[in-house]
Order: sequence, then C-alpha cells, then structure tokens
Amino acid sequence: MEVVTDSHRELRGRLQAAGAFDRKPLQSIGYIAFPLALLVVCLSLFMRLDNRWLALADAVFFAFISIQFGFVMHDAGHGALFRHPLANKLAGLLAANLLAGLSFGWWVSNHNRHHAHPNTDDSDPDLDMIRTVFALAPQDASAGGTLRRFLARHQVFLAPLLSALQIFGLKYYGFQFLASRPSRHRISESILLLIHHVAYFGFLIYFLGSALGLCVALIHHLAAGFYLTAIVSPNHIARPTGRRPDEDPILYQIVPSRNVRTPVWLEFLWGGLNYQIEHHLFPAIGRGGIRRALPVVKRFCEERNLPYHETPFLECYSEIFGLLESVSSSVRGVAGSERTRT
Repeated sequence: MEVVTDSHRELRGRLQAAGAFDRKPLQSIGYIAFPLALLVVCLSLFMRLDNRWLALADAVFFAFISIQFGFVMHDAGHGALFRHPLANKLAGLLAANLLAGLSFGWWVSNHNRHHAHPNTDDSDPDLDMIRTVFALAPQDASAGGTLRRFLARHQVFLAPLLSALQIFGLKYYGFQFLASRPSRHRISESILLLIHHVAYFGFLIYFLGSALGLCVALIHHLAAGFYLTAIVSPNHIARPTGRRPDEDPILYQIVPSRNVRTPVWLEFLWGGLNYQIEHHLFPAIGRGGIRRALPVVKRFCEERNLPYHETPFLECYSEIFGLLESVSSSVRGVAGSERTRT
C-alpha cells in the first residue's frame, strides 16, 4: 500500500522518466522460461540417475528451481511481470500453486500486509512469522515456554536447521488459508495444489522408489527452506522495528529495509530481493527495472539526507547473526541470574 506525498510523487516521476516501471513481456517470459527449462533438466536427471547420492544432489538443484518459481510468484503478485492483471494472476497461480506447491492467494494477502507495515510489531505478518522461530529481542524469549527459551539461547547454532524448516511453514499457512478463509480462487488454487502434490510424490516414488523418493522430497524441501531464508532474511532482520507516529511514509519504507551489494553474476540467486529499499518504495518495479531505479533512488536519498542502508554480500549476514547472538547472550544471562537466585 503506497501512501502518496509530494516527495513520493516526485520520486515516482523520476523513476518513470528512467523507465523503471516499464514492462518488457519478453523479459518476463524469460524469467518464467528459465526455471521451466531447468525443471525439465532436473526431472530428466531423476529419470536417468541410478546413483542415490547424485539423486540427492539433484534434489538440491530442484530446490534452487523451486525458489526461482517463487521469484516469479513474487513478481506476479506485485503485478510486475505483465501489463494485464489477468496475465500476472495466471503466472502467479501456475508458478506458486502448480509448480512450487504454495498458495498464491495466501501469499499475496500476507505479502501486501507486510508491505503496508514493514517491520512493524503486530502489523507485519512476516515479522510475526520470523518471531515464531527466532528471538529478535529478549522479550520474544521471555514470552514463550521452555522450548522457546532453549531455541533463543542457541538460535545462532540452530539457525541453519530452523531456516531449512521454513518451507513447511509456508505450505501450512497456505493450506490453512484455503481451508479457513474466503478466497476468490479457492477452488482453482486447491485443484492446482492437489495436482502439484499428486504429480510431485507420484513422480519421485515412481522413478526413484518409495524410500529414495521420500528422501529426495525431504532434502528438496529442506534445501528450499534454507535457500529461501538466506535470500529473505537480509530484507529486514537486524533493521529497526516499530514506527513513530510522525514518521514520513518514505522513511517508513526505507528505514527498516536493507540493500545487499551482490556481484552481478550472482544476482540471479536473489530474484531482485537484494534491492529492498527500491522494492519497498515501489513494489511494482520488476526485476528488469530495479537496476534503472537504483541510481535514481540513491540520488534522491542523498539530496534529502535520507538513510540508505546498503551492505556488502557477507556483511548483511554478520549484522543478522550479530543481533541473534546478542539476544541469545541476553537470554542466557537472564537464565543464569535466575539459577543464581534459586
């Protein structure tokens, strides 16, 4: 949800002049065709490989492909692929429900609320989901039970495992949404999800057998969860939370966001999500326009002395793990003090 101010209009005008909002259908088709071609290769390997270790390695490749479909879902949900809303909706349903096994309707609803209230306590559903797994402040641990406090004390070491489980949470929330919430496309979404899971497990078990097929499915989901978390966690973790009542709408989007400087040859791994400042200011800018937006937004922020938090590829993870360790140390200190008093 965009709150329009004079500054916002000016920045939008500059971005429009730079062509940041332009839709290039052939480029968008390329974003869809790329993971589809890789999927054909991946499935062909499953059909031909007779080595279990190579099959498990192919499961990791499968995870990479699934998250690439997730990027298509993300672009489509913001209307950033095509000019016509129906084309974006169809691309999103096929990429999310049929090919990735996620609910497009749930994701759009959830993600729109995130963009309306980024990193705002009790308003940003993404922040709420993160806090079900990671303690971002000592009070997050104190509000939970014994297991919650254990996870908080050791979350730096448990982060890879907890991250790998994320994809199961996304699937659960999507199923819950379709089962309990009114949805315009509930029937079509449910049918597509059913087709996905029947084809998914049927293919793996038919070509790999029950034991190896289920192992491949597990590795695929865990690797996808880990990859997804590695991509989305730099977006807002270890950035300011909450909102001042008098905060400018542009600052509301810039302050909790972080850009990650990534080598150009690695940007395909991120799906454009390493440029969160530009993305949060104008979500309708697609992957093809984000690089045209970068210098415009940077210059705009410099002219108005607005914060623009950008870190190198590895430094962002240092900030994230620094916060997690700081919270863990605080929780361990509180637990130690309680044991001393008793």
